[in-house]
Amino acid sequence: LDGLGAGLGGLRLTRVEMERRSAKFDLTLELYEAGGRIEGSLEYATSLFQEQTAIRHVAYLRRMLQAMV
Repeated sequence: LDGLGAGLGGLRLTRVEMERRSAKFDLTLELYEAGGRIEGSLEYATSLFQEQTAIRHVAYLRRMLQAMV
């Protein structure tokens, strides 16, 4: 998900490597507060979604968050 480290108003998105495992659901978005920041991850079934599709979903979320702030 290169290029997602760009700032978004007061928000900043960065990529975090996670342990590899099988997705429990087709698409899972997790958001949580940590140290006064909102952090999260997007997990997807690679049998259903290509990486570019997941990147588009993250871009849609970023635009929505930008509109909210």
